[in-house]
Amino acid sequence: MFYKSILKKDNRCTYYMVLDTETAVYDPTIKEIKGTNMLVYDLGYAIVDRYGRIYETGSYIVKDIFYDEIERMKSCYFADKRSTYIQDIEKGLHTVINWKNLVFLLEERLSYWDVRAICAYNAIFDYGAICRTNNFVNGKYWKPPLLKKYPMWDIMKMTEDVLYKRPTYRRFCFDNGNLTAHTPPRPQKKAETVKQYLENDPTYEEIHTGLEDVYIESEILAKCFSTHKKMRREL
Repeated sequence: MFYKSILKKDNRCTYYMVLDTETAVYDPTIKEIKGTNMLVYDLGYAIVDRYGRIYETGSYIVKDIFYDEIERMKSCYFADKRSTYIQDIEKGLHTVINWKNLVFLLEERLSYWDVRAICAYNAIFDYGAICRTNNFVNGKYWKPPLLKKYPMWDIMKMTEDVLYKRPTYRRFCFDNGNLTAHTPPRPQKKAETVKQYLENDPTYEEIHTGLEDVYIESEILAKCFSTHKKMRREL
């Protein structure tokens, strides 16, 4: 199953692709955590409208990294979840695909839905990871065509402009200890924290697989749109 269709296309709607990646470290000698030093092993997406309705989803395990780069996979943030991934693959919850075919598939789905923008939370990380993976697999090409043709929007920037400044958000973070290590501490900007705030559930935890995180980010995107406020979007 390459993708799951949920709702039919309505040509009157504007569509967005919400995308999330899970990654392994490319060069372990580089200690700074940044997308350009990451290789994508799990990519999930959803086609959504501005109201958060989901029309199509896809969940992919990148064979070139997950199976062919075992040593690098040991560096994953949730490396202990490998067995869970394999079980989910056997259940048909993820499609195993090589990187080149995945890029081709994403380009085809973006075109079919006539997507306005690709959206991701802390998009600069996913952007860098996609570029690094494309370079790693192809040897020379840095930016895949899909990142040249479609703008990439950062849901975190949008959230900062319309949700992060709310007194209720700041109070929620201070009351529940969702604070940075800065002096003085500041409210966290993680997608998990925003989801906790929106649901008023400080116990909520992200699963940290590509598609599951996409569901959260799609909700946050719809909430940002619903405010009808001016906000930064592009990288």
